[in-house]
Amino acid sequence: MTRTEVCENMKKKTIFVLPVICLLILIQIIIVDSPPYSITDPIDDVRHYQNTTLVSTGDFHDEIDIKEFIVNSLDMIMVFDDIPLYLTDYIYVMTVFWDGDSNSDNYTYAQFSGGTINQVGTYLFDSQGLPVVLNITPGAITTIGDTLKTRIPSFALIQDILNPQYVSVHASYIEIAGQNYYTDNLTDGDPISGTPTNGSPGYQFGIVISGICVLVIVGVYLTRKK
Repeated sequence: MTRTEVCENMKKKTIFVLPVICLLILIQIIIVDSPPYSITDPIDDVRHYQNTTLVSTGDFHDEIDIKEFIVNSLDMIMVFDDIPLYLTDYIYVMTVFWDGDSNSDNYTYAQFSGGTINQVGTYLFDSQGLPVVLNITPGAITTIGDTLKTRIPSFALIQDILNPQYVSVHASYIEIAGQNYYTDNLTDGDPISGTPTNGSPGYQFGIVISGICVLVIVGVYLTRKK
């Protein structure tokens, strides 16, 4: 085999080896998602009502006193000042609209209340108003310490999941129906609720590295062709 043939074989092998090396590099990379969406709420702001009249606001029933609401790439999470209770007189609700506002068709709704209701559903529609996803999952909400956590049904089909357009969550304790109850609400856009922190779209480092690898491979190939 001549020296020229040896060089040509080396060039061909290099072209095939480089993609393999890049893939091996990618395997070693830890994929890091963008930070989650979250909105915080001050503690000791539970409202006490009697006959629909606000009596006072303060340190009542820490188990419904919301501290934070979080949406990550998979889950919705409510954080409280104490352990939430799955009992008859308690109601916990999470509602997230994925585009538009509270009139949007695309949303996820979760309810954990009364010791009997535990379900979460995602409802997605196309531009014609036809249903694309109607996914209701019973028993999906769990209590973990001072939090309520649920997997978002059909999370992979929600566009820009880390940037919800409208959020409304609330927790209530009903001591006497219609006469004496306590509630805490957290709504994105309400100045009282604090400032929301939106996660940017979930781009990952692996995508960037892949692009760099492609450029390297093309560059080497073009150089070898000269």
